[in-house]
Amino acid sequence: MSNEEGSGQELLDLIKGFRRSKVLFTACKLKVFDTLKNGAVLTAEDVAGKINASVCGTEQLLDACAALGLLERTERVGVVGYGNTELASLYLVSEGEHSLHGFVTHYNDHIWDLFTHLESAVQEGTNQFHRVSRRRADDSFKDSFYPSKEAQLQFTRAMHDLTKLGAHAVATAFDLSGFTSACDLGGCTGALAHRLVQEYPHLKVTVFDLPEIIELAPSFQPVGQQAARISFMPAGDFFKDRLPERLYILSIIHDWPDDKC
Repeated sequence: MSNEEGSGQELLDLIKGFRRSKVLFTACKLKVFDTLKNGAVLTAEDVAGKINASVCGTEQLLDACAALGLLERTERVGVVGYGNTELASLYLVSEGEHSLHGFVTHYNDHIWDLFTHLESAVQEGTNQFHRVSRRRADDSFKDSFYPSKEAQLQFTRAMHDLTKLGAHAVATAFDLSGFTSACDLGGCTGALAHRLVQEYPHLKVTVFDLPEIIELAPSFQPVGQQAARISFMPAGDFFKDRLPERLYILSIIHDWPDDKC
C-alpha cells in the first residue's frame, strides 16, 4: 500500500468513526450488555425479545458489536450465539463495579446532540446547550443535563462512573501526604474523595456541590471506616459562596471560560 493509500484509509476511518460510537451508544441504551451478563450466550432472536426490538435490527447491532470487540459471536450446530467479552462485562453492564454504562448513555442522550451543532458553536463562539434544551443560554448547563429528576440521576451516575475510572490516577498524581484536609469542588457523589481517603489515611475531604446533587450522593456511597473522613457540603455557586480554606481538587472548571475560573 502506498503512503497516499494509507493516508486515505486513515481519513476514511476518521470519517466513519462516529458510527462505532453510535453502535456502542445504542447497545448500551437498549441494555444489550445487561441482557448478556453473567456469561449468558443468546441468539439474536432471544436478545430481540428481551430488548423489545426487531430480530433483523438486533442481529445487525450484535454483529457490529462483535466486530468492535464488545461481543463474542459463536456458532454451534448452525446456531449463532452472542455473549459479552471481558471488556463489556467489566465496563458496560449497568450495575458493574467499574461500569461506564451511565457515562455512555449520557453521551448518547446529551453530548451527541450537542456535537450535531458544532458548526454553530465554532461560528458563534458559544456552547450550544440552548439549542438542545430550547432555554436561555445562561441557564442551559443545568437545564440541559438535569431538567428532571430522572435526567439528574442519569447525569450524576455518568459523572460517578467517569470519576471512578480515573480516581486512582488523580489521587496519586501528586503527593498529598502533607495535607490533612481537602475540598473537591463539584465533587458530585464523592467518588474521588473516597479514593483520596484510601490513598491518604490522615486526609479528610469535603465534597462541595449543588444541593440536588448532594441529595443523590448517598445512593453511590461505599461503606466502611474511610467514609467517616468524607463530608458533603451542599451549596449553590462556588463562584459566590464561601469555600472551605483547604486544598482544592477541581474537576468541574472546564465547563467555564478561563476568565471566569
